[in-house]
Amino acid sequence: MPKLLTTLKDWSPAAAAFCVVILAAVYAFSRQAEVAAEIREMDHLALTLTDTATDARRGTLSPEEIKEIQLQREDLETRMEDSRKPGIVVPQLSEAARSTGLLVLEIHPVKKRNRGQLRKGAPEYPHYEVLVQGSYQQIADYMQGCSKQRIPVRVIGFRIDRVEEASGLSAEIKVEAFKDISTEEKKT
Repeated sequence: MPKLLTTLKDWSPAAAAFCVVILAAVYAFSRQAEVAAEIREMDHLALTLTDTATDARRGTLSPEEIKEIQLQREDLETRMEDSRKPGIVVPQLSEAARSTGLLVLEIHPVKKRNRGQLRKGAPEYPHYEVLVQGSYQQIADYMQGCSKQRIPVRVIGFRIDRVEEASGLSAEIKVEAFKDISTEEKKT
């Protein structure tokens, strides 16, 4: 038995070293799994931050874009002021009608009858009545082109009659000056 104790005593440092190596290997493998999970988490965080930075950059306007938007706003405000001036709108309506080949009989501002139907605080835009003669296609082209003018107007009503004396049609078209929001959205 003393021989066994001596043998154990001689091999105990080696056994202890072997146990330390095993424990170190187990610790290294478990730490490697934790580090791999942390690296995956950091990769995910980096992708999220990159996406956020890209979104922020996309949503930030450059000085040139800001200047362009300011110029568009000034142009729209000028056009809105001009839309309240019959001396500017009437010649534009007349020129647009003539450019489609229509004979312009009369253009005049019209007072709105249903002022009570306006929402409180809603802007009030001028109305005009346009009397023209021409073909159905010319009248349709004119009504289509009204919203594409410098001072856009929209057709709010119309009546087309046959002209007895001449070949063609007579049209009574009611239009309203308005802010063309569709072009503003397209540019921004």
